[in-house]
Amino acid sequence: MKNLHLNAGRLAALLAAILVVPACGSNGGSDPETPGGSVGAAPTISSLYPLGAPTGGKFRITGTDLVGITEVRIGDVSCAFAPEAPTSLLAVVPAGAEPGPVTVTTALGSASSPGNLRVVTPAKINAALQVHATNSGTGLVMLYEFPGEPALTVHESYQAGNAATARLVASATKTLNGILLAAALDDGIVLSLDEKVSDYITEWKSDPLKALITLDHLITLSSGLEAAGTLAGSDFDVAINRPISAKTATDGVGTDFVYGGDPFQVLGLYLIRRMGLQPNPQALGTTRAAQFPYGASTLPMCMAYLKARVNSRPGVWKWSAINTTPNEADPAMGGGALFTTMEFARLGQFLLNRGAQSYGGTQVISPQFVDLISTPTPYADPVPGNPGTTYGRAAWIGYAGQTPAAGTPPVSLYSAAGAGKNFAWVLPAFRMTIARHALIPQGTSMNEHEFFVALGLTDP
Repeated sequence: MKNLHLNAGRLAALLAAILVVPACGSNGGSDPETPGGSVGAAPTISSLYPLGAPTGGKFRITGTDLVGITEVRIGDVSCAFAPEAPTSLLAVVPAGAEPGPVTVTTALGSASSPGNLRVVTPAKINAALQVHATNSGTGLVMLYEFPGEPALTVHESYQAGNAATARLVASATKTLNGILLAAALDDGIVLSLDEKVSDYITEWKSDPLKALITLDHLITLSSGLEAAGTLAGSDFDVAINRPISAKTATDGVGTDFVYGGDPFQVLGLYLIRRMGLQPNPQALGTTRAAQFPYGASTLPMCMAYLKARVNSRPGVWKWSAINTTPNEADPAMGGGALFTTMEFARLGQFLLNRGAQSYGGTQVISPQFVDLISTPTPYADPVPGNPGTTYGRAAWIGYAGQTPAAGTPPVSLYSAAGAGKNFAWVLPAFRMTIARHALIPQGTSMNEHEFFVALGLTDP
């Protein structure tokens, strides 16, 4: 098993390069009479950001009178720190720190954070790795990105294959449709999620229910289209002929969450027609394949649009290949994408940064459109009895699936999730993304809650 962690030498170099511990009695360059500081006042701490960080990760402390600081501690372990202003300072999680309150000390007193900083220690990473590996895991990558800093590869390991091995992520492919739609909105190809699909899928105009289906119904899986035999999706022209579910026929469009690939196949055909392009079978001609690699000279829509609009930008995440439907021309937008584990994690990083590959980097898609992916559906709830799980626009919010793990998920968690418990997890409150590859279907035995409890990002 190959494991890559931040080692002690790298941590020491990191601390020396980015932060300096002011001498005891020094105010680190902050004037106690500047705004945010009160002459003669003890410090206070109002918040920590992020809510947790790995060993070697930077975090921010916000409060008042953070001047003349002599020490910063997590529990009993001192941290390197650097004042930013009388209301904030930066610190780095040192080796040996465990989850605990953050304490700031000045000559005038001490203050502790209202809650604990969730420290992702090497021991916790190893515990989570065991949960992953013993449930048919094949690759695990954890990234941490403090705003304005390069992303840290906190963990990278492969239980089968290696860093170059591309694996099917199954239904996690569905989240690519959320990115496609966000790009189309950003480009003005699509003007509103409330647009009727039948405006371009004209075959639906004569169907009183299908005529009411909007793009938002498709992307939230609440259109009522019956699931096909495969979650990967049918040929585009087959998908548009799927029947409507019995519940939708009785209660109306938007009332039934039906998990399947064909709503995304319909979206693909909608975008092709909206852009005035030929359908894939005609456009590709004799170029047919059960799988198209990312580097192929000719790609089927909509993966050609995704590559040109998003993936070809410098430094942006890339998929490895896309499987096709039986006609070997239409991409399986419901479950046919392959990724390396690192690129799967970098997909999560792109979502974490709301349409940029790094915080403050080049904006590839406007944030307000990327944010739609992790916004809870306004329609049918896939798990009405579990308030910790719902669906956004092609992503699971909280623990994934219609039979999610019991327990409270980490704050802000959402994911691209596929069969075998293949995940690209996004944790904005922790500034982390985690990619898990696993065998299909064997990896299904893994429990999401058990994984995140082991990692220390939620409670048992």
